[in-house]
Amino acid sequence: MFEIKQPEQNLKGTAIRGSFLTTAAQACQFVLQMGSTVILARLLTPEDYGLIAMVGAVTSVLSYFGDLGLSDASIQKVDISSDQLSSLFWLNVAAGATFAIVAAGLAPVLSWFYHEPRLLLIAPALAISFIFGGLAVQHCAVLKRQMHFRGLVSIQIASTLTGALVGIIAAVLGAGYWSLVLMEISTMLATAVGAWLMCNWRPGFYVRRCGMRPLITFGANVSGHNLLRSLTLNLDKIVIGKWWGSQQLGLYSKAYQLLTLPLIQLLVPLGKVAVPTLSRLQEDKGRYQGYYRKIVSLIAYGIMPLSVAVAALAEEIILIVLGARWLESARIFRILAISALVQPIASANTWVCISTGHTKNMMQWAMMSTPMVCAAFFVGLPWGALGVAWAYTTCMLLIQIPGCYIMLKDTPISVRDVVGSSWRPTVLSIILFVTMSVIRQSLAIESPVAKAAITSFFAAVSFLVFLALWPKARSEVSELLALRRYLKNSDGVGTDVT
Repeated sequence: MFEIKQPEQNLKGTAIRGSFLTTAAQACQFVLQMGSTVILARLLTPEDYGLIAMVGAVTSVLSYFGDLGLSDASIQKVDISSDQLSSLFWLNVAAGATFAIVAAGLAPVLSWFYHEPRLLLIAPALAISFIFGGLAVQHCAVLKRQMHFRGLVSIQIASTLTGALVGIIAAVLGAGYWSLVLMEISTMLATAVGAWLMCNWRPGFYVRRCGMRPLITFGANVSGHNLLRSLTLNLDKIVIGKWWGSQQLGLYSKAYQLLTLPLIQLLVPLGKVAVPTLSRLQEDKGRYQGYYRKIVSLIAYGIMPLSVAVAALAEEIILIVLGARWLESARIFRILAISALVQPIASANTWVCISTGHTKNMMQWAMMSTPMVCAAFFVGLPWGALGVAWAYTTCMLLIQIPGCYIMLKDTPISVRDVVGSSWRPTVLSIILFVTMSVIRQSLAIESPVAKAAITSFFAAVSFLVFLALWPKARSEVSELLALRRYLKNSDGVGTDVT
């Protein structure tokens, strides 16, 4: 069996240390990505981003499906052999090569669909990244399984830095939209190289009849869910690009990217820690529920206030980060930010399904929710990118509670656990949005930096006052902050994750 080098009695210490380590690394990655975004937004045009988004809408669907769910399968399984890992590796390599060929072969179709001949070369170039992705999947999964978070964050930062440097240099040299293509390819190449350098496991030959069926079944449900989910995340870009052109698509996709960038910095590191930790706790219901409640509370207090803050300051953020020629995307950005309120719930539901092996629940909900979200895009399409943003946000808010009932069925977590962990930060976030909107409207200041700074300061003070006046919310936040003291004063041995 492949060894999990993390002793069970130190699980709490490793999980919490991993959370802070990956969060710190994600903050570093956020600075790199935001810095490259600020620079590239001034070197490139909305049309450049729109061209890449036309291809990206398709390659993103394939990338969600690309690892076949086998990385989650190798992390979730308590005991896994080297033969099984090697076989999973070769399946991922084959999948990566296959999707690269599919993406390249779709170039003529994309060019015809969008009436854009430049896509004939962009699509095959971006397809190269699938090959590098297939080579890195299982090595990264092994690092997650072993909770080798230091190695994972090193790969993450190095690959982001490599891609940013390549993209910026290419843009300065006048490469235009090709700088975005080169940035994507170099990032994936750096990820593959880093994964092989950091992971001490090396694959053997593919082995038949080594107990792969349960792993493939598990992965099929995960990848099916990811495929359907990716359709809901990319169909909006496809229909906007088709009916409204690359300019509108560039504004929409950049607003979407600017919103998801900080969300990813919070959710990705927590997911990397939460899934392997919950997987180890799946046979202990009490510890599982305790850890779940803490992790959901953490991301709710982190993401919900952030979402409403960026919604209130949409114009100022766009002007500061992207520049005046992107101002038209501010309204799109504000509306999409409201949909981010439900991200803590959606992400946590997925972690529960994967860690407990209930991936069928994920697949069932994906099959039900995908038609609803896709229909919403077409409802909003006559009003352009702004209408699509409104339709998407409304639909996402309405379907979350039904989604909880279906995804959490037969798991240790109930809808009551979800609501109990998230309703207080939801209320505080609504209060924060109203406060920031009132303050912002009352300021007669032209400078977007000054206006954003003053609004944020007084809003933060108001938020802390409301928090102080609400004993239960104050207690929840204090408990989360106490995790840092735990890191300093406890070795974590013999303690529960509750």
